[in-house]
Amino acid sequence: MKIAPSASSGKPSKKVNHIIPLEDDEAHHKLTKENSVTWELRTVPADGNSPTYKVLTRILSGEESVRQMLRWAKDLDKVCIGLNATDLASMKPIMRACMRPRVETLFEATLLALAELDKAEALKAAQVADNGTGATANVDQVTAQSIDDFRRVEHLKIALQEVLRSLMPAKVLAKVKRQVRREMRKPVDMKVRSYCQHLLRLNTDDIPSLPPFMANQALSSDELLDILLHGTPRSWQNEMDRQGFDPIEKGYYTTVDFMENLEGLEEKSLAHEAGTTSKDKSKSTKPKEKNPEGAKKKTTHFCQLHGPNWTHNTSECRGMKDKEKSTKFSNKSWTRKADEATNKSKNDLAAFLAKTVKDGVKKELASIGKKRKSKTNDGEQECALVELFEKNLDGFNYDDMDSMSVKSEVSC
Repeated sequence: MKIAPSASSGKPSKKVNHIIPLEDDEAHHKLTKENSVTWELRTVPADGNSPTYKVLTRILSGEESVRQMLRWAKDLDKVCIGLNATDLASMKPIMRACMRPRVETLFEATLLALAELDKAEALKAAQVADNGTGATANVDQVTAQSIDDFRRVEHLKIALQEVLRSLMPAKVLAKVKRQVRREMRKPVDMKVRSYCQHLLRLNTDDIPSLPPFMANQALSSDELLDILLHGTPRSWQNEMDRQGFDPIEKGYYTTVDFMENLEGLEEKSLAHEAGTTSKDKSKSTKPKEKNPEGAKKKTTHFCQLHGPNWTHNTSECRGMKDKEKSTKFSNKSWTRKADEATNKSKNDLAAFLAKTVKDGVKKELASIGKKRKSKTNDGEQECALVELFEKNLDGFNYDDMDSMSVKSEVSC
């Protein structure tokens, strides 16, 4: 079976700004002394001798992300439970300590509105009771009560929900569900099992805690499976169809196991291709080192005849000396082009020709003197000399001197 890598393999994951991201940004959630409160909680809240542990809770300012707000609300519940705070007098100070003035004002206004609403409801019930008897005792009793008498522990939870509703985007539940269904695909660098766990956390922890805080806000199992199939590579679904694997019939977790197997095969294929490519590159780019045969250490000498060695240089080489002796007295012939000859060679050749001509002129003059046996004037001698020059140099081309080759044999 051949598993082809998905089209998105090797590509960087596209960054999308989600209301609730798939992964947590721990740096963004970092708590310090300036933006948090430290609480010392007990493992068994009702037991004063039980072990304790410390918890940091964010001080909500209203500028946090949706996930930070949800985590803040859960941390408040954890602190109240760990401190065994169960009534209004003990829970309210804890919540107010974890709020900035802006959030605290919203929180107190909601509590006041809830208390006034409860007092109004109690007044209506008292009026109904007094109408039957014709007296006003019940109405007078409710009217005489302070607004603080109508505050309830249940109001704290409603006030926290109202704070979250006011600070979060409008229609946040619908927007988050839409992003999960359509945009929250598995990143390339994330394992499919991690992707599955992030989806489950979104569906079980985050989505049910969003406004409007209704029951059954979470996605159904069929929707979650459809999101999983949409967020993973198409090649995996094609392999399911080829093998006759039905995700609806097998269920969510079995489908995740199947995808994890496909992911492992895909990683092996990519690793094999990467290894093959790196080997080819190393073969083609790595230079071959050329060392003398049998060399185990760096050579210390160099000879023009024998190359790098450990015994002698060129001046100490016996082979070079024998070669010089054998070639010193041997016959040697060469051909040299005129354009490669030096000026000295040309001058020597010209002097040689001039001397030869001069010697010939002298011989001719001597022979002429004997034949004529008469004295000639200077003009006749000059004419005879010119004729001899023309006779001896007839047919000589000075332009051919540049292309002449001289051969000489020397023997001893």
